Amino acid sequence: DVWDRTRVWAFGDNSFGQLGSSGFAASNPVPVLVGAAGNFDPLKAEDVYAGGFHSAVVDSSKRAWLFGHNAHSQLGFTCAGTCVDACPSTPDSPCLTQPVPTRLPSSVPTGSWLNVSMALGLHHSLLLQPALDGNSSRFFSFGRNTYGQLARGDASVVGEPRTASNTTFLALCAGADHTMLLDADGRLWSAGRNHVGQLGSRFKDGAQFDNAPHVDLTLVGTQLDGDADNLALKYENP
Repeated sequence: DVWDRTRVWAFGDNSFGQLGSSGFAASNPVPVLVGAAGNFDPLKAEDVYAGGFHSAVVDSSKRAWLFGHNAHSQLGFTCAGTCVDACPSTPDSPCLTQPVPTRLPSSVPTGSWLNVSMALGLHHSLLLQPALDGNSSRFFSFGRNTYGQLARGDASVVGEPRTASNTTFLALCAGADHTMLLDADGRLWSAGRNHVGQLGSRFKDGAQFDNAPHVDLTLVGTQLDGDADNLALKYENP
């Protein structure tokens, strides 16, 4: 048979409702359908994303729906403004877990004409809306920010999606606790944790890795130790 509609299947750990099946289970090795809930229609899903303990679906109207772990506001909403790194630990707390796909707030524009891509880290979320002409973009980040992985210039938790940079970006990805973005000029930027050198730059005293948070986006390959050789990597489309 020819498939005439989209289906989203999920399987694995579901301790925080990250499978979107309206329930919790330590593990689920059998694929289950992510079902409709409220205004969420899985038949309109276009892209799916997986984080450490949370998941996301972007639909045909370019609306983002998130579910799973939310102890660090990585789903894009807070619990009456109190959801920070120390959230209520009860399994049914909406601040800690959300097994039902929940749409991002209206501060994130939607529309079928938009380009939308996401990336999910261990406890943070990123959303990019590059313009069709490639001359502008909106970059939103939210969730845990202990290492500066939200690229906002500080290490505070952000409970709702907020734009984080005026640079035009075309693509993004997320590691467990760091973020990388590709700009319109082919330059690669990074922010966040760098304990094993995952940011790809030299920082204080020439070190390629350290335990300090890096809250600002930095060009990958940049020397920030006073060296005159400030060369950054640049991607060239072959």
